[in-house]
Amino acid sequence: MKHLVTIISFISLLCGLFLGCDNTNNCFEKYPREIQSRFSTLINVDSVIQSKYGCFYIVNLFLFFPDESMATQGILTLEKDKFKLKLTRPESNEFILFDMGMPQFSSRKIEIEHDNTTDVFLCIYENKIITRENLEVRIFRIKDCACFDSHWLDEIFFMTREYGIIGSYFTDSRYFEKIMISPAGDILRDYIDYSGVKLKRIL
Repeated sequence: MKHLVTIISFISLLCGLFLGCDNTNNCFEKYPREIQSRFSTLINVDSVIQSKYGCFYIVNLFLFFPDESMATQGILTLEKDKFKLKLTRPESNEFILFDMGMPQFSSRKIEIEHDNTTDVFLCIYENKIITRENLEVRIFRIKDCACFDSHWLDEIFFMTREYGIIGSYFTDSRYFEKIMISPAGDILRDYIDYSGVKLKRIL
């Protein structure tokens, strides 16, 4: 019965997104590079629903709120230059997660309304890399959005318009040390020097 309620709730959310669509969402292509990794990206696509409104990506994610409760699923879309996310566990408003049009080195607030409260995260556009294949990759940091044993971490995402999220990892939120936890996907090792970064794992 609980599973049936979850399915009905999810369908209702998806119908709401369909009805609220004024623009067509873009669809991602499959990333051509095969990267062997023990982990999945911190936001990873579980399935995709295609409609006349475009593509709606059902995603699994790791997002901790300040009270250390956790969001685990959502619906991701790309509308023009904006990656939008609507959480389904727990349910939330639709919000802009990554804005590909924001100036480099700038930051913006992400406001998430859920469970009768509003939580705010800071998203920083840290870097842009153009690969040899002329692929433009933007690197975003979301501050203090993961918590393990009361220790807060940032999440780093490698974003492209063509393929969506191609890589990610956790890192120290206070910049005290250069660390990388659970690297997944393509984190551009051919372009970024990670020699001074310590690889750690969550105990």
